[in-house]
Amino acid sequence: MTRIKTTEKASDWDTIYNRMFQKRAVERFNYDCINGIGAFDRREKEQLKELHKFFVELEKESDSNARRPVIYI
Repeated sequence: MTRIKTTEKASDWDTIYNRMFQKRAVERFNYDCINGIGAFDRREKEQLKELHKFFVELEKESDSNARRPVIYI
């Protein structure tokens, strides 16, 4: 009879968040070195505005579709 070894995978959230923070800090530094101080934050802010605009439009579309009667076939 063969035994199958099972390995449990646990995550250390502090390590994961630390890696994410370090990666983002390096990206921010490199982008700011090329494009000027604060360019990374300005780019990120613009991306968030575009994302917000997308969701606002999606919500408007959803609201207008909610008022339409449902047709059962």
